[in-house]
Amino acid sequence: MRDILKTALGKQITLDDGRKFRYFISRTEVLNALGVVAAVLDEYFITGEDGANYKLHKTKEGNWYNLEGQNNVSEQPVLQHLKRAIDAQVQQISE
Repeated sequence: MRDILKTALGKQITLDDGRKFRYFISRTEVLNALGVVAAVLDEYFITGEDGANYKLHKTKEGNWYNLEGQNNVSEQPVLQHLKRAIDAQVQQISE
């Protein structure tokens, strides 16, 4: 029951500056110009305590993938911090 509740609430992450975020992971397909599946990515829906929403994508190999037009250029510093924090959290879990 506790694992189900954790999944429903998402995972929490805290950045070095104290900002807290929750995120959910789902699978998404990226299509090429012909409409054929080019890649299957993990899509991270991230919500901050202040209500800000972000989307990040990661390959199964662990590389971050940027989809054009999803996040503003001004958000790049926050996105970089989120990527590093998520990678650190995943690495900590796998150890």
